[in-house]
Amino acid sequence: MKKIFPVILMAGALLGGCSLLDKIPAESIRIEGQKYRTGFYENLYPANLSFTGKEYEVEGILYHQVESENFNMVQCDLGTVTTGTVYCEADQWEEAKAYYAEGENYRYFSEIGGGRTDRESETKTLETVDIQKFNALLAFAGENVYEPFRSNSNGQEVIMESPDPDKSPRVDFYKESKDGYFISDRAYHFYVVNEKLYFLRYFDRKEDTIHAVQVPEEIAGYFLELYRERLVKSE
Repeated sequence: MKKIFPVILMAGALLGGCSLLDKIPAESIRIEGQKYRTGFYENLYPANLSFTGKEYEVEGILYHQVESENFNMVQCDLGTVTTGTVYCEADQWEEAKAYYAEGENYRYFSEIGGGRTDRESETKTLETVDIQKFNALLAFAGENVYEPFRSNSNGQEVIMESPDPDKSPRVDFYKESKDGYFISDRAYHFYVVNEKLYFLRYFDRKEDTIHAVQVPEEIAGYFLELYRERLVKSE
């Protein structure tokens, strides 16, 4: 049984002034005497969850039992994203945390040409990938996400004209757990410009420029080669 998480939840927050998204989810809960904890999936986001149809109400919050062969999990619609927050039975928490921290338990993807209106992007599965480099790239992106009231910590931000989408298409890298339930941030966007890899912080539509941070060579080198040899050439 699949559950769809509509973007209407976000719209409701804007129109109504408050919603479940405004509430901070508890770190742990108790359901029928059993303790459940969240936080086992680190910086990932719930996605494509399947549910058994069984629900529990705790202190006015509804929790949905997740259909999983590996762990006893429940989900509620509290949190900062429309997919809510997932909890795992406390006795399985360490095992679940280790499982979702293991790189071999993921599929890795690249998406070329995202953000365009004149053509569809192309998503490719990366059958072989350097997991350590991949995680390092995602970590770098996470450390340099644009926040309006915080300057870039490493001072390497550059401003450049928006890349030509035909010559330098946007490329996104992300991973998804093999059970399909958790995914990395899909808002991490990159560009290859003059043989350098840049992480997009934000796009200034008024000036038609991008604010970006150059990815360090020790990380970028691998992805530049991947971009040239496996992503662009095969188009």
